[in-house]
Amino acid sequence: SASALLDSMQEERSLLEIYEAVALGRLGRDQEALDRLSKVRESLLRLPDNWLTAAASISMSTVHISLGDRVQALAMATDGLVSARRCGSRYWEAIALIN
Repeated sequence: SASALLDSMQEERSLLEIYEAVALGRLGRDQEALDRLSKVRESLLRLPDNWLTAAASISMSTVHISLGDRVQALAMATDGLVSARRCGSRYWEAIALIN
């Protein structure tokens, strides 16, 4: 149905936005990466917890680590861990624990 297709496209768009922000972080454009990840995460928080919410939070944690902000990095990793557990994603749960 059209609704299912739009939902699928929203998931893909969010995933691409996360990947783009992660790439920016790896290029040293940390603040831009955080801005984009925050925007994606805010839109995902309006939905039930899913693996994309965990991925966005954990990606934000990684950027905060590279900025030296350990407190915010831990907060975002913990947020990602909670989201991963709520949606049953063992993969993202493991990534959060590593972060």
